[in-house]
This record gives sequence, C-alpha cells and structure tokens, in this order.
Amino acid sequence: MKRDMWLKRVEQWQASGVAVTKWCEDNKISRSAFYHWRKIILNPKPYFRCFKKSSFVEIARESSSEPCLEINIQGISISLANDFDADILLRFLNVMRKL
Repeated sequence: MKRDMWLKRVEQWQASGVAVTKWCEDNKISRSAFYHWRKIILNPKPYFRCFKKSSFVEIARESSSEPCLEINIQGISISLANDFDADILLRFLNVMRKL
C-alpha cells in the first residue's frame, strides 16, 4: 500500500538525521511529494473529517400511559398518550399543513 511505503520512507528520513532536501536528493524523491506524505503520516486526521455532524436529534419520551387518542388522516396515523406535549403536536401539524 502506498501509505505503508511512505511511512517507511518518513521513518528512514527521521532515522537518517539528514535534512529533507539532502535525503530526497539521495533517494531520488520529489521534495513536494515527501512533504505531502510526511504531513499525512505525522499528522493523521480522522477519516470522517469531511462529514458534518447531523443537526437532527432523536427525542425519545417515555410515557407510562397507553394511547388515549388516535388521529387518522389520509393514511397517516398519530397516537397520543394522556400526557402528550401539545406544543410538539401543534408544530407537527403546522409542518404537515405546509406539505
């Protein structure tokens, strides 16, 4: 694998005690390629660095009561417990109206 090859090269350079320019000339390696791979080898970043964290959060609310109200509209079913949060229901219904 390419990364393994460059890891060995960086380790060889470190063990040599020679300046990068001299080491690259002696080993017929481009300085820019060496610096690129040295940065990757010595400063690894997590694979997932390019992914943004989701802004969605699952809200789980435990309820000890059985559903007391069930709403069925055009194939959509909503079951509500006695202690349902009216504000969340209103926000949900407002979103549904806009669809």
